[in-house]
Amino acid sequence: MRAAHIRLRRAIEVNQSYGACSFVNQGLGVGLVDPFIHTKGHFPGLVVRPFTPEITIQTHMLVSSIRPISPLAEAFCQKLLEVGKAFQPGYA
Repeated sequence: MRAAHIRLRRAIEVNQSYGACSFVNQGLGVGLVDPFIHTKGHFPGLVVRPFTPEITIQTHMLVSSIRPISPLAEAFCQKLLEVGKAFQPGYA
């Protein structure tokens, strides 16, 4: 935004996409959110538009170094990787 000389007037700032979508759904402005929020159709009244430049976000899975991961947690990690690859080819 700065490079395009666009000044933002932020009245509300949230740290979760669901909260941002809730505000936008009530007509309180626009939101920049991750693509995962739109997969379940929680906000059918919202319109998704691409944003450029693309914003890259690094994500990490953290596990204990002193305790083995449970089979359920391992399955969860594998599912996260599967979903990530569906949204972004080349996702680790």
